[in-house]
Amino acid sequence: MIFDVNVNYDCQKLATTSDDRTIMVWSWKSSTGLWPDAVFTLHATLVGHTARVWRSIILDSGLVVSIGEDACIITWTDKGETINCVKAHKGRNIWCMDILSSYLVHCFLICLQS
Repeated sequence: MIFDVNVNYDCQKLATTSDDRTIMVWSWKSSTGLWPDAVFTLHATLVGHTARVWRSIILDSGLVVSIGEDACIITWTDKGETINCVKAHKGRNIWCMDILSSYLVHCFLICLQS
């Protein structure tokens, strides 16, 4: 079951999150720029959550941030390597997140890496 789909038009990537504990990142190309003409290719499968993944967001830099039932916030490279994993709540889910701008996320990620 897919819980979330996130699209970053600038990176031409789409991410899906699912109850199988993975995030799948797809790249696409379209000769016309329209969805009906798009050809999708699996770019990476991100594995690292220990429970269902609720949401992921692809940043303009290509990094992916995900949250899940395991209460972890994980930052990934576009190749699927884990950059950072923060256990944010004890015994609780993280149900949603949102990114206001790449600058705010960048500052947030720096704080997490400290």
